[in-house]
Amino acid sequence: MGRGQTKLLMRKSGAALAGLLLLCCGAPAAAQTPEAAATIQAQALIEPAIQISVTPGAIHFTGASEPGPIDADSSVNVTVASNCAEWTVTCIATDLLAGVNGETAVIPASRLSMNNEETGGAYVTLDSERTVARGGAQPPTLVSTMLFQLQTTWEDRPGEYQGEIQFHYVATP
Repeated sequence: MGRGQTKLLMRKSGAALAGLLLLCCGAPAAAQTPEAAATIQAQALIEPAIQISVTPGAIHFTGASEPGPIDADSSVNVTVASNCAEWTVTCIATDLLAGVNGETAVIPASRLSMNNEETGGAYVTLDSERTVARGGAQPPTLVSTMLFQLQTTWEDRPGEYQGEIQFHYVATP
């Protein structure tokens, strides 16, 4: 049997097999609609969530030997992700403290200031809560770039001062 004859035989065999299946099993049944036998309830509880990222994790004020404003060595980026309808991020500073000759030297938080989009570019002191940014539900998004400044005076003793800038949020689901 030649090659062309084999193909023809297979085609005829395939058609014969399909016909044989129709004779044995009958025509395909019409599609049936399934009927509901039982149901279960599906419920999801999604809690309010907010994530705040502040980079870098530290800023430094170095330089000036004379009193006056000292700019921080870098700006600070604040990124927020949230599923809440509304949120507000604020910040506040603690006093900067240093141990000098067995005593504690203090630079009050009122001399640490910041500016960003919310302040219109003006420096505001961080001795009370200041708004950093406001928003709503969003994936991680850069919401603010902040600049910091420290005002020094002749009364500030030489030393390494430490303090914190704390970021807080209020969210409305």
